[in-house]
Formats: sequence, C-alpha cells, structure tokens
Amino acid sequence: WLLLEIGARQKQEVRAIFEAHKNFYEHIDVREDYAGLPRVVKGRRRQVDKIVISGGRPLYGDVRISGAKNAALPVLTAALLTEETCTFSNIPDLVDIKTACKLLRNMGVKIEGAGSMSLSAEKITESVAPYDLVKTMRASILVLGPLVARTGKARVSLPGGCAIGARPVNLHIKALQDMGATVDLKGGYIEARAGRLKGADIY
Repeated sequence: WLLLEIGARQKQEVRAIFEAHKNFYEHIDVREDYAGLPRVVKGRRRQVDKIVISGGRPLYGDVRISGAKNAALPVLTAALLTEETCTFSNIPDLVDIKTACKLLRNMGVKIEGAGSMSLSAEKITESVAPYDLVKTMRASILVLGPLVARTGKARVSLPGGCAIGARPVNLHIKALQDMGATVDLKGGYIEARAGRLKGADIY
C-alpha cells in the first residue's frame, strides 16, 4: 500500500494522480481525519509480472559479449576513408548493421563476412546517401564526413525522427564547416563540398 498525507484541499488533485497511474495502483481510497477532512490517500500497488531468481548457487561459465552497435557503426563507415581493406571483428548481428552495410555497398564498398567483416572501399562509386536508406537508420549521417574527406563531396539525406526524440545533426555540420567544408541544406539533403579538409579543434 502507498499512504499519502495531503492537504485539506488536495483531494481531487491527488486522486487524479492516482487515476493517471491506475495501471500501477488499485483500490484508491481517500480517508478523512478526525475533523472530517480528506487527509490521506491510500492506494495498493497492482501485481505486475516479475522474474523470480532463486539464489544460493554459485554462478560459473563463459558468456560471449557482443560488440556495441554504437561503436561498430562509426568504424564501419570509417572504412570509406581509405583504399585499403579494413577488417573488424565482433560486429553485432543487428538490423542497423545490415542497413549500414547496404548503404556502404550502394557506395561501392565491397563487404565480406559477418561478425568478423572485411570492407574494401578502393573505389567509391557513389557519394549520395538516399532517403530510402537513411530514413531507417539515423546513424547513416556518419558517412557524411568520410565521403567529403575522401571524395571532396557528399549528399546525404536528412535523417528522420526516432523513438527517443529529436537528435539534430548540427554538430556534424558544424564540424565539417570548422574543417573548411561548404555545407548547404537543399531539398531535405545535406550537401557538403571541400577541396581538402584541414585540422580543427572540435568541441
């Protein structure tokens, strides 16, 4: 049970709070004090699904830890920076990884393997990241910098929204501008060009 002492005029407000969380509380009751004023709200928590772990036994064994998606995506796109073959291990088997590989292949990158992957961007045939691919994965913006550094130009669609809210790409744009790139927004695409990027303090 949850007991909440309230002021004499807070009955409706507090009851509304409980009602808004009725998935977690039931049997909501307002009790009066000796003067007949509502002073205590009582609510019992509902039973929820839970995992019960019976201990008393030592744990042992080996667990293979998968690579982190947010670490794998940047290193995969970084393969665009060089003509040499790059090999990465412990790449997780996730939808976003598959989408990133599809995007890189669309740019001419040759990719072999799974888990342990070899990427060769010897010849970049495309410097455009179309909306059809970018819309499914916000991390597609990561190809912007490597494409400009390697080919001198890039045209990347602005990514859509995501489940955790708005995450603007202004930091990517500012970093490229600080390194000497010209960046324009046209028709829902980020268009960047640079002769040769120069070093800069990025923060």
